[in-house]
Amino acid sequence: MKKNIIFNLIAFIVLAFFISLSSYPYIHAETKAEAQNYSTTATVPSPVSVKKSTVDLNASEVLAEPESHSILLTVTLKDDEQKPISNRKVEVVSNRGIVDVIEAVSKISEFKVQAAESGTVSPLQFDETDKNGQTAFRITSFISGESILSITADSVVQLESVKIKFLPLPFPANLTIVIKSPFSNKEWSLISPQYQEEKLSAEQKEAKKLVNTGSKIHLPLWLFAILVFLLIGCPVFIILNFVNLRKLKKMEKQEIDLLTSKTPPPK
Repeated sequence: MKKNIIFNLIAFIVLAFFISLSSYPYIHAETKAEAQNYSTTATVPSPVSVKKSTVDLNASEVLAEPESHSILLTVTLKDDEQKPISNRKVEVVSNRGIVDVIEAVSKISEFKVQAAESGTVSPLQFDETDKNGQTAFRITSFISGESILSITADSVVQLESVKIKFLPLPFPANLTIVIKSPFSNKEWSLISPQYQEEKLSAEQKEAKKLVNTGSKIHLPLWLFAILVFLLIGCPVFIILNFVNLRKLKKMEKQEIDLLTSKTPPPK
């Protein structure tokens, strides 16, 4: 009885060993297949030709005043056969970041601005080309200085960068003078730059909030009072003196005439 049990146990172990050996290739093949089951991506070359495509500016220098001064950048995408490429994404980025306002012309009127986080690109900074392979961007800024614009086409093609310059405004144009009350923190503005907000786009209004433009002079109330007194008092003093001088001359003439009339003529 014991021999039969031992014999059956040995036979079961041997059978299990042979079964595991026979199933090993299938298990190994399945494991290998699972290990090789990964996704691959293929990079499709862009038809955009760097040599045939063009980047044009209507001006390279403008005043740093977005209300009425802007630069128009036009990108034309073409292939190697100089045929226009439509429906391709074009992105324009400035090396100065949000200091420069870049707006796709086709989106300006319909786009509602949302404040972009630092380091992100505004949706207005990219657009798709039309049937002629063209798209245009308006660039403005409140801050003077040079900017380098990088243009990327079809997400992978880097076109030639362009340099533009925003010129500073004349000093009085950016000057703000305020009077500070000694009794409270209130300020009264005497002189301040006047921007017609209705002429600014939503993106430009947001940019204006983020930058500090111009110079601000705080004028104490007592100093303002002295200046007002001098500005008003000096002309009044000059006028009064002029009037008194004329009166003195008139009185002097009258006295001379009177003395002449009383003096007898010489014999």
